[in-house]
Amino acid sequence: MEKIIFQSLGIKYYDLDTPALLIDVDFLISNINNFNSIAEASNLRIIPYSSIHGSREILKHQVQASNTANQACTNSISEAEELSDIAVEKLIIKSTPISKNQIHRLWTLSQTNSVDVVVSDTQHVANLQQGCYSTNQTLGILVQPISQSEHGNSNILSIINQCDSSPNLQYKGLLIEESPTISLEGYFSTIKLVHSKWPKSEIYAVGESYIKNLSSEHPIDYLIAGCYPVPDKHCLNNFPELSISASILSQIISKPTKQHVVIDSGHKTFGPDLGIPSVIHDSEHEYSKVLEPLKFSAEHGAIRFPEDQYDNIEVQHKIRLLPNSMELCINQFDMMRFIQSDTFIGYKKITGRGLFS
Repeated sequence: MEKIIFQSLGIKYYDLDTPALLIDVDFLISNINNFNSIAEASNLRIIPYSSIHGSREILKHQVQASNTANQACTNSISEAEELSDIAVEKLIIKSTPISKNQIHRLWTLSQTNSVDVVVSDTQHVANLQQGCYSTNQTLGILVQPISQSEHGNSNILSIINQCDSSPNLQYKGLLIEESPTISLEGYFSTIKLVHSKWPKSEIYAVGESYIKNLSSEHPIDYLIAGCYPVPDKHCLNNFPELSISASILSQIISKPTKQHVVIDSGHKTFGPDLGIPSVIHDSEHEYSKVLEPLKFSAEHGAIRFPEDQYDNIEVQHKIRLLPNSMELCINQFDMMRFIQSDTFIGYKKITGRGLFS
């Protein structure tokens, strides 16, 4: 849990206590608009995957964009419940509810919001229908293929047929997700089969990288994406049109050797399971170009630099770092610090933090 010590609006971001999760609102909006243009050129509409950043504020910016559907996708029911009072037309829940309590909460949510849920098994459909407690309720169903085999296609058809015979479930379409074993093209035969029987099926694809792999005539209707407003190292490598909008402000707390500094940000800040962060160049500290992150403990990080830079680096200097995985990093914080023109303009709560069920 992050301990918040509130600081005055209008101060320079450099004067914020560290570690701090910074969001540059101008670059945030620019990234949203630029990515919408990329998606529009590929004939795709975007659905924000709000679980990536867990921020109602960022989601509000996303759904205002010209090529974005007024919808939101979350990993869990808890995250969807947090968004139930935001004026979006539909909530999509990507993780299938399994327990009786989860299914009850799902049906309760559907009383006040239009909800689609992802399933991959006929038992999921049976459980959802059994958990319905009102004849007036309707739940949308998106089917996720889990294999390219003949059995996999048979399973999809069985799920859709089961939805068609369920009084409170409405089949909407397919949700596909690229994996190490299944390429995007690998789904096309399945999509063609489903379209031949249910021509109104909508096709949803998860992840920004799909745009790079699509042909001009693709079957995808919606792209569920969430990292593009606050791109991490991986996203920026794939989309050079985007800018760094989210970063971690950290402070140098010691210089134990002629070639190493220690900063006040570690595992609890970055969540570096998918790789360590990189240092962002700061024109006020030219040495930031040559800082090389080495390793991190729970609370601290070790960074190497050329010995000839020793006199330029001072304890209490602050540097910004770019996480390797923005989703893992953001989930370490309770608050974002929004900045504009290098000035701190406000705290914004991360409402999706830790909402796993």
